[in-house]
Amino acid sequence: MMRVAIFRWGRRNQERIINILMGFIYVYFMLGFGQDFVVNKRLSSLFYMVVQSVIAVSFLLRRPPVEMSWKKWDWFVALVGSFAPMLITPYNGPMQPFWLAMEILGVTVSVAGLLSLNSSFGIVAANRGVKTGGLYAFIRHPIYASYLVTDVAILAQNWSIGNALFIAVNVAAQVARIRAEEMVLMKDEQYRLHAEKVRWRVIPGVW
Repeated sequence: MMRVAIFRWGRRNQERIINILMGFIYVYFMLGFGQDFVVNKRLSSLFYMVVQSVIAVSFLLRRPPVEMSWKKWDWFVALVGSFAPMLITPYNGPMQPFWLAMEILGVTVSVAGLLSLNSSFGIVAANRGVKTGGLYAFIRHPIYASYLVTDVAILAQNWSIGNALFIAVNVAAQVARIRAEEMVLMKDEQYRLHAEKVRWRVIPGVW
């Protein structure tokens, strides 16, 4: 009985513990880019900090899942995809208008996607309610699409081998997260109908 009680407590509180841990990491991450903005006045650092702040707030407002994956792999890729961007470090280089514009586009889409998703946002593959409106009427995973745009733009403005490695790991993890999420969501008839209507997951015409 004791083992069962501990197991149930662990599952109920696992997400809460992750939320607290992610909150501390996001704060640490934002301080680095916030300092870069204050010292070097680079708008790219400010915009990247904004989108990460919106994500951090979304952790606190999300609703309990209808169904969640407890597969170790799904949790692994979810954590890697969430933590990898935190390891990117700012680089004091000149502002590049094109990549800044791309970053603003990625941040805008990300914020719009998070607002469309509202309290259904999560880390691990789960069903917190199927969203079909807003940006979700055009592609099935607009937030992941925005991450891709933002990651490429932030890497171009903060180039280093280390940052490139973290971005590559992050992209691979996000692809795995999408596959894991769809395995959970496809159990819901509403999502299956949505997937038939909205064909593309992230990049229209590609995937």
